[in-house]
Amino acid sequence: MPSHLSLDLLSTTTVEGLIIEKYPRNLTIFRALDKRRVTVDALVDAFHEHDRAAYAETGHARSVIDMRVSGWPSAYGISVFAFDSVHNTPCDLVESFAFVMADGFAARMMAVMLGDFIPKVRTASKIFFDESEALHWLRERDYDLTPRRHHDAPTKVG
Repeated sequence: MPSHLSLDLLSTTTVEGLIIEKYPRNLTIFRALDKRRVTVDALVDAFHEHDRAAYAETGHARSVIDMRVSGWPSAYGISVFAFDSVHNTPCDLVESFAFVMADGFAARMMAVMLGDFIPKVRTASKIFFDESEALHWLRERDYDLTPRRHHDAPTKVG
């Protein structure tokens, strides 16, 4: 991670083709290493844990979904993510998803797919080719959208 966007890594976990990096203020980076069903299921379980923690702390779950290694999501992954977003996320939880992708064509297809999601997911998602740009966007969303439940609210920088 570039030094100007350095964050304090709280923990790293690897489970079933997925690396999960947790940072302060409910920022989690999910690095999918493949698109097997067991990886998708591990990602969904990790999202649930992330959402519960964010809901209890700041009310804003910020996520980077790094798909540069795994590539385009499987049909199973897309359907599980869509179902889970609608049925298992608290309706008053603010969410921000930054998808980091390596391939321009896959990113364009992902943008089309996200356009078909429910409005909450569509407006809370953005596709990036550079992780530092994704983190910058999430930092801005943290400042603009995070409910002020704690005294440690971020200050907007330049």
